[in-house]
Amino acid sequence: MTIVFNTRIARPSDYKKIVRLCKRAVGPHDYVLSSLSDTIARKGLFLAFSGKELVGMSNFSLTLDNAGWLGMARTDPKWRRKGVAVFLQKTKSRYARKLGISKLRLFVLSTNTPSLRACIKGGFHPVAESAHLSLRMRGSHAKEIAFCKITDMKSLEGLLRSRYISKLNGYVGYKWNFLKLDKSALSKLIASGELYECGGVKFILSKRIEHEEGAHREFSLLEGSFEKGIASVISVARKLGTDSLGTFIPYEHYLISIARRLGFKDDSWGWHCIAMEKKI
Repeated sequence: MTIVFNTRIARPSDYKKIVRLCKRAVGPHDYVLSSLSDTIARKGLFLAFSGKELVGMSNFSLTLDNAGWLGMARTDPKWRRKGVAVFLQKTKSRYARKLGISKLRLFVLSTNTPSLRACIKGGFHPVAESAHLSLRMRGSHAKEIAFCKITDMKSLEGLLRSRYISKLNGYVGYKWNFLKLDKSALSKLIASGELYECGGVKFILSKRIEHEEGAHREFSLLEGSFEKGIASVISVARKLGTDSLGTFIPYEHYLISIARRLGFKDDSWGWHCIAMEKKI
């Protein structure tokens, strides 16, 4: 028997239904709930229905390098393995093509076997493995440290071939998603004032993340010593006024152990992420 689904963009009136779906799919502390109203307002949250029953959802947004990012995927437990995730992927592929977008990306936790199967069935392939860790900044002391924003491409020669970037196959974490780092992406990061250099270490340090509690920033190291680099980012972020930091780093036990030693904690939703991409 073929199950027929229908879809539309979420509306404010759907809020309570979506909350119930998230709690059924993930639990009462699903991170999506804290920013749900803002997500709905941005009009990128696709809902899947069977008749009038809400059975799944997934958000669509654009990455800095103009790929479609698929996030916040949730399927009602009783509707899993019935094609909901693949249906939403196909729906958003059609939507992306209309916008002139040629690639879709997402990440899946390595232990989420049903989602991995659905992604591969939908034509996605793995492009990088990463771990997301976070740090709560303690105290208000801002250590004096010399740093500067990178304002032109001249100091970035050879950056795209750095050992660190190669560990992620040319992809880097930017805010809550992954982008393919190239000259165009670097130019946009320079324009947004989010590329920094400190003692030979180069890194992306985002502006404060909207809709996050407190002053939260995400960063990605691009070049230089890993341990020195993280220590530098912490100092710069503290100087700029930051309550918490988060980062995607290559999934390597040695690097993860260094980050932990510097105070970072594994995030349950991203302790081993498989970043995936699909050409459309």
